[in-house]
Parts: sequence; C-alpha cells; structure tokens
Amino acid sequence: MLLRRALPTARQSLARPFPIYEMGSSEGTGERLVRKLDSTLENLKIHPGIAPPFEGPVRRLVIGSSGYGLFYSVETRGIIVHALIHLSQNPETIREKIRRLLRLD
Repeated sequence: MLLRRALPTARQSLARPFPIYEMGSSEGTGERLVRKLDSTLENLKIHPGIAPPFEGPVRRLVIGSSGYGLFYSVETRGIIVHALIHLSQNPETIREKIRRLLRLD
C-alpha cells in the first residue's frame, strides 16, 4: 500500500522529536529514532492494518521503545499519517488532539 502523505501537522510532529533526542540524550539517539521511524513506515506500507484502532478511523502504532505513537488511517487512496505523539501524555489528551485533527469534536 502507498504511504500517500503526511498531513502538515504530522510533518511538524514527525520532525519535532529529533532535536530533543539529540540534545537531551547520548549522541546518535535522534538518529536512531529517525531510523526506527523509517523502518516502521516501511513496515506499515506492507502491513497497513497492523496497529489497532484508536479513535474513529485512526490507528495507533507504537514506535519501538521510543515512547512515541504514530497515528494514521488507511484509506482507499493509501495510508495517511496524522501525527507522531509521545505516549506519556494523558490518553484523553491524545484522543482530543486526534479528534481536532480529524475535526471530530
């Protein structure tokens, strides 16, 4: 399945963790996160239904032990990435963010 696009908000959330990991952790941690995310996206293309439903049509795929979840939906036109969110937040706060992104509220 094609990874069609990442929404503008998803592009911002995908880029945000890299400098945080590089500054606050040992050298190369941000790079490892990026590689893990790339690997996850490649696997997602092959197995789009791998993650359980989270909210409405959105699924949540945990990115290894990074603490991040990739939120996406599978549509006829391909996989749409909505956000990359750190899962240490209150689950209801995450649901509200996803609802806002999808305009479900």
